[in-house]
Amino acid sequence: GGAAQASAEQQSLNAKIAETQFANVRNLVRFQIEQNYFTMQSSFKNIDTNECAVLQANQSLSLARLRSQAGIGTQLEISNAQTDLTRAQSNRLQAIIDYNRSLTALERFVGSRFQQVKPGRIENRDIQNLCPTA
Repeated sequence: GGAAQASAEQQSLNAKIAETQFANVRNLVRFQIEQNYFTMQSSFKNIDTNECAVLQANQSLSLARLRSQAGIGTQLEISNAQTDLTRAQSNRLQAIIDYNRSLTALERFVGSRFQQVKPGRIENRDIQNLCPTA
């Protein structure tokens, strides 16, 4: 009678609770995957931005050296350009680290391995399309 009906109702409620908990976990995992994916995409674009900054800093250093050789530039100008280049290289490396970290976080959720980015990858890319002002 009553005990069997109460037990059946409790089991039905437990099943609904389990379904709700499963849906919540599924939604949380989906959210985390999407969040990590968008972070990874943003980090990858940041690498490109920093690759351009390194390229521009290299050009600035070359110009500073040429100006100095021509007698119209100073050693301070060269030193500042070298500092800017070092900063740009450091920022590029940090962008690569950030990308690889976000990639690892995404791999953790998805369960697949992706290709990581290593320093110097711009050499195999079209610099003019990457940095139109270069």
